[in-house]
Amino acid sequence: MSGFKELRERYARHVEPISASAFDAFQTQLEKRGWAVQISRSSDKLYYFDHKRGKSLWVALDEKAELGWGFHLGPNNSRSYKHVLTGQCRDSLADGGRGSGGGRG
Repeated sequence: MSGFKELRERYARHVEPISASAFDAFQTQLEKRGWAVQISRSSDKLYYFDHKRGKSLWVALDEKAELGWGFHLGPNNSRSYKHVLTGQCRDSLADGGRGSGGGRG
């Protein structure tokens, strides 16, 4: 199964259903910017992979996460969030990961 197809299914299951057209638009924007969605062989978790920079972010799949949020794990398993399309960064999604505005970036 492709990473994008798996992302759409997991997002619908864990966060909220998303229309095919909205997801296709998201996928097109990611691909234009050199990003892919891949599945970790060791953990079966999804991650965004930036082919241009060789960087990756784990996919954020929780009720506070708008499609496109990913994260890095820091000390003590703290999370640092980044949106793959906007580049917006946050320490937490509790302050508005669903929608626009706020954050550092």
